[in-house]
Amino acid sequence: MKRVYTVESYRKIVDDLRASVPGVTITTDVIVGFPGETDEQFEHTVDVFRDIRFDGAYMFAYSTRPDTPAGDREDQIAASVKKDRLNRLIAIQNEITCEINTGYLGREVEVLVEGPSPKRPELLQGYSREFKMVHFPGHPSRAGRLARLQVTGSAQWGLVAELPNLPEDGE
Repeated sequence: MKRVYTVESYRKIVDDLRASVPGVTITTDVIVGFPGETDEQFEHTVDVFRDIRFDGAYMFAYSTRPDTPAGDREDQIAASVKKDRLNRLIAIQNEITCEINTGYLGREVEVLVEGPSPKRPELLQGYSREFKMVHFPGHPSRAGRLARLQVTGSAQWGLVAELPNLPEDGE
């Protein structure tokens, strides 16, 4: 896949970011099962995930594209192997994401309020500066505004929080 960087150069970028911007969140995109990917290479990917500890990742199994150099290769990975690798990597990343999100418990976060949650309309939702989805009780008039929230719960998908000292009028 003609990558112009190495794990070492990528790791240096991550380390520099974390040193320069405390609390920065980092996500990645990964394709598993690219033609010719060996078990050892996949295990190296797993090691990188465990080492860097991404806040989240978009992960996919390679899908053949006709008339491309990779699509025409003879060393395609079996669908069952791609599926197994993808499921394993997703499980590892989900565990890391949950651990990271649990670290937010008790912290204050600033959230840009989007409005009521589509799945739980009795709650508002928004994103923190760290791009964590946050659900919390509040009045819909808060949409489009910033709110300082106290994190009271965490999940793989994001955080649960409360507005400290919520005024009587719901504002």
